[in-house]
Amino acid sequence: MRHYTQKNPELHPIMNGYALSMWTALFALFLLWWVYQISLYWMKMKEWRTPYERVMQEELTEQPSWVSRLSNASNVARDSFIFLFAVAFLSSAVQANWIMSLLTWIYFGMSVAWQIGTLSTLNPNLHVVFLVLTAPFLVAIGSIALSRG
Repeated sequence: MRHYTQKNPELHPIMNGYALSMWTALFALFLLWWVYQISLYWMKMKEWRTPYERVMQEELTEQPSWVSRLSNASNVARDSFIFLFAVAFLSSAVQANWIMSLLTWIYFGMSVAWQIGTLSTLNPNLHVVFLVLTAPFLVAIGSIALSRG
């Protein structure tokens, strides 16, 4: 198998194509988190009202606004980023392989689904369900990395 470093000699020998793929997924999660944060600040700025207007608005509407949904999605994106950062860092230290990269992209897909689910519903159980479903992928990536190192 040809290493990525043979194609690009500027990369460190440990940073092969699989590790680069993991860091690409991590950067994509970071960008999603950034988009949620910018959208959240924009929505908060748009919904800014005087205290009297805010009380009147809260009395009129009982369902949560998009600000709370964006806040939840931003929290999910942040959590996903932090979890994946830990295993990507560990995996890069021991020269990642294809299964680690594959599990990373599966986790990335589940994380995006988790974020879309958080935007579509305010059910607090969804957070727990996705956390339980995605945790084994992170444990598997970390376990493979530790077994290689």
